[in-house]
Amino acid sequence: MKPWSVIGRVAALALPAAIALAPGARAQEGAAPPPPDSIVHVTVAPVQASPGASADAHVRISVANGWHINANPANPDYMIATVVEIAPVAGIKSGKVRYPAARQERLAFDPHPIAVYTGDVEARVPLAIAADVRAGTQHLRGKLKFQSCNDQVCLAPATVGFDLELRVAAAPARGAAPPAPAAG
Repeated sequence: MKPWSVIGRVAALALPAAIALAPGARAQEGAAPPPPDSIVHVTVAPVQASPGASADAHVRISVANGWHINANPANPDYMIATVVEIAPVAGIKSGKVRYPAARQERLAFDPHPIAVYTGDVEARVPLAIAADVRAGTQHLRGKLKFQSCNDQVCLAPATVGFDLELRVAAAPARGAAPPAPAAG
């Protein structure tokens, strides 16, 4: 057997194996996409308020490097917008969410810029606390609905849950003067 024919046979067998083991090839052949909570993290600092008052919940959304989520409102409008929701509990309601300003980005799959969130952004959710809500800590459940994409692909829409701790202060006694502002 000639030496070149042996090399040719080895190369013919090795090339398909090398292609199959290449990271890009595996991804294109249906490797599982990363889980949504590894791409997008949500944190909310505890909120303090008094009965009969309102306060804002600051919902921090952190998007992994190399990924984005569609803004709210989505642009173009056929994209799936990011949505923050907080489930109501007795005496506590959430209002209209104030979403951060979008970033316009051009991606490989669309010649027109799209409105996205990348990195760390913050949505604000107004909370209205009824006057008869008892003092103490309330735990509210929230969820972030989004679609994450990179420059090559968009994943299926997903939802990530989060907890919101609302600390309701004791109501001042009737007729009592409001507390003096703290010296700064």
